[in-house]
Amino acid sequence: MNDKYYLTIYRLGDGTTTSSSTPKPYFYAKYPNRTAVGAGMGYSNTFVLYNASNTCNGLLYDDVEVCNKHGSCVNSQCVCENGYSGVNCEIFTCLYYESTEPDACSRHGTCTKLDFCICYPGYSGTNCEIKPYGFVYGAGLNNYYQTGRALDTTSQVYPYRPLDWYTFQRINMVSAGNTHSLTLTHSGVVHCFGDNT
Repeated sequence: MNDKYYLTIYRLGDGTTTSSSTPKPYFYAKYPNRTAVGAGMGYSNTFVLYNASNTCNGLLYDDVEVCNKHGSCVNSQCVCENGYSGVNCEIFTCLYYESTEPDACSRHGTCTKLDFCICYPGYSGTNCEIKPYGFVYGAGLNNYYQTGRALDTTSQVYPYRPLDWYTFQRINMVSAGNTHSLTLTHSGVVHCFGDNT
């Protein structure tokens, strides 16, 4: 049997808390178009057995939660809104890919809702497609060449100057310490420079 029990609100089932001495047509206030095929009453509650010939994933076609709130139940199948798919409309897209695909968010983030990526650290953009990189400029104390200015004979570099040997390399990350520094190139190579004592 495909029918399911659905609890009605309040004992008379008319959506109010008003007592009545006259008979009232019984319906669940939120779903007045449902067809009742049975009913039962208890001490403080009432149950109605509704016809469940059109259900999707255990919910009647007109339930507010049907098809994950992103589709309509038609002939016992979810017809999903644009951007949603799956048996229960539970899969959503992130711009170009379904949220469950590895290429979602350019492989650099997590798709948390329709067309919305939360990017991993270091990435940005609506699809996490932007990875910051560029030329490195340094300024400050240079007594151990920690600003990357090996050709600079002064102990301090100011204003900012490009690192001597990185002019034609793309740099993704920089970390500066007191007497030495690190860079990570776009090709994945880590370079260290500065104090080595």
